[in-house]
Amino acid sequence: MPALVQRRPRHGDASLHLDVPLGRGAAGVTGRRLPEGGTWIDRSRPIGFAFDGRELTGFEGDTLSSALLANGIDVVCRSPILGRPRGIVSAGVEESSGFVEISLPWFDPIVAATMVDLVDGLVVTGRPGVGVLPADRPPTKPSMHRHAHVEVLVIGSGDGWLPAVEEAAAHGDRVLVVEREPRLAASGEGVTVLTNATALGLYDDGYAVVHERGPERDTLWHVRAGR
Repeated sequence: MPALVQRRPRHGDASLHLDVPLGRGAAGVTGRRLPEGGTWIDRSRPIGFAFDGRELTGFEGDTLSSALLANGIDVVCRSPILGRPRGIVSAGVEESSGFVEISLPWFDPIVAATMVDLVDGLVVTGRPGVGVLPADRPPTKPSMHRHAHVEVLVIGSGDGWLPAVEEAAAHGDRVLVVEREPRLAASGEGVTVLTNATALGLYDDGYAVVHERGPERDTLWHVRAGR
């Protein structure tokens, strides 16, 4: 009598090794770039990059994930345990599937494709299953630590954020705005805006940790805020 319940597939099962190469596009598709659209994309400024040995083109304002999708690439890596093909499933820090390794212009062994801004000369490969952190090659993108003390910390530009910032600044408060998008229209005396930034944690006594991505270096901010 056949088993009514199939055992869970194990790593190494022949049936799990799917013949789907990394960097595969949809059948017959060489590109999916829309003729217009994309808030930050400038189609007059092309950028060359390489993925899994293929030379591709994106535009200024693309992330690596948007450039890959626009070039018709579905599979960017494989799952770490079963080796199944994986693609992009989100658009930001919540990405849980599409991870790559950056070789140039800096080295990073594993990073979400949605969190990589496209730069000229970028060379990346898809993560082929279980990642290995090389002991002799640490990440090489420069980083720094900075400290900020403000009266008001605003995380994200949701509804009502701008009047709140303007009101606080009008009372002489120092304001720090953290926004994950690359641009944000906010200015004024005492107002500092961090774009391409993510709040990693909020802790006791108004302490927050913020990661700011830059084209040449990343910054880890230690923030003390009154509110």
